[in-house]
Amino acid sequence: MTTDELLAEGVARAVKERMTPMAFSRMRETYKKRFSNFKDTLEQHGLKLVHN
Repeated sequence: MTTDELLAEGVARAVKERMTPMAFSRMRETYKKRFSNFKDTLEQHGLKLVHN
């Protein structure tokens, strides 16, 4: 969804209609993959993430 589409549809309506449980699941899986790739790339360069 582009910013223009979001503005045309309205934020409240877009969230209500598009943020389904399936959409959240896909978003979580995408985040996990991107974070894993980020972490792997750091480790390849001798850096390590520290969680507090």
